[in-house]
Amino acid sequence: MMDMYRAVTLGDLLRERRTTLGLTMREVAGSTLSPTAVNNIEKGKINPTIDTVLYLCQVLQLQPEKVLLFYPDFAKTAGVLFTRIDEMVASGETDDALTLLYDMYWVAAELPDHEQHTAEIQFKISQVFADNGRFDSATTAMTDAYKLFILTKNYPRQVDAVCALAVFSKTEGQLQRALGVYTTALELAYRHQLFTRVTSILMEMAQIHMECVEQQEAIVLCNQAELVYDNLRDAEGKARAKFLRAQALAEIGKLQQALEAADAARSHFQATGDQQRLTEASRLLGEIYSGLHDYAQAREHYLQALALAESAAPDELHRAKGGLASLSLQQQEPERAREHALEALSGLQQPRDRSKLYCILAGCDLQDGNTDGYKTYMHQAVTTLQEAGDTCSAALIQCELADQTDDLELLRDGVRKLRQVIVARKRI
Repeated sequence: MMDMYRAVTLGDLLRERRTTLGLTMREVAGSTLSPTAVNNIEKGKINPTIDTVLYLCQVLQLQPEKVLLFYPDFAKTAGVLFTRIDEMVASGETDDALTLLYDMYWVAAELPDHEQHTAEIQFKISQVFADNGRFDSATTAMTDAYKLFILTKNYPRQVDAVCALAVFSKTEGQLQRALGVYTTALELAYRHQLFTRVTSILMEMAQIHMECVEQQEAIVLCNQAELVYDNLRDAEGKARAKFLRAQALAEIGKLQQALEAADAARSHFQATGDQQRLTEASRLLGEIYSGLHDYAQAREHYLQALALAESAAPDELHRAKGGLASLSLQQQEPERAREHALEALSGLQQPRDRSKLYCILAGCDLQDGNTDGYKTYMHQAVTTLQEAGDTCSAALIQCELADQTDDLELLRDGVRKLRQVIVARKRI
């Protein structure tokens, strides 16, 4: 491969293709170039622009990505080739994308100071493997990219590579490992004063802690992120951190603090016209007011979220309906709660969303005196979370079911599962 790219020049490739097609230089030039320019390009006397190469590829019926590999200035063609690779991946041509990437790698490997180019190529190779679900190969390629970024002292990309490794672990459901890798990335980002990356890492870690039902840790990270966002004068980032902190506070029952943070976040999203986040914040305020037993305010915010969600996102529309279902259940209106919950269930696919709705439906049956229905829906909530790999949340619901039904054996099993989760996290 390397010998081929050394032996053949761009001009050789174009001339050979022109003669194969039986075209004259004038025919190739058309109205865009001059025959002299085509001759000089073929002889290597001038380097054509990227646009000129793309034009010649069209005339000579050549694949641009194959021709650009022979372009003398790799730095100029890399961006175009990476864009083509993204197009290939989007259309499902993963193998072709990887082939092109490895061709790029061998071309770049022959260049002086090749490490900066080969590092980016390895980074992209890793992303393509990850998009295809091949995380072992993705991890190997990303680790190689990270080592090359160390050689070139490219600190921002070092952090990006470590963060990518954390994402791979998270995608595979290895949340505690992802947190450990993110911690390494955070240390690097702080050390090199890459504060915009610091904030994104803190927020990612907070999100994972929320998924692990570790709200206190999430709150600490959100507070740190808010401070950094404040120093960066990033009002949008600060509002997002406040919103996530409000979610965590609400889940542990610190409702007054959650109300303050959620209201501040909502005000910012309203001022900036961010409909999606405004919808989410309105729904969260509905949950908080519901917890405070201010049902009028809760309903008002849920209805605001419902109206906003019409133009924001289908998922938020159904989550707002789920909020109304929860509110109706609290107000001892099981039939209305059931109606809203079933509507929401028809449109939500996320395991956590569905498990919450199953719990609401279980509550409706419990209020109606239907113990069997209650058990059925609670077991569905547990099963949904278990299948999604959320063992901790599933065990918590199982314990709630056991407590409500005085099932000591089920309670012991739930406690045992919780203990296993805690032990596993301590090991990691």
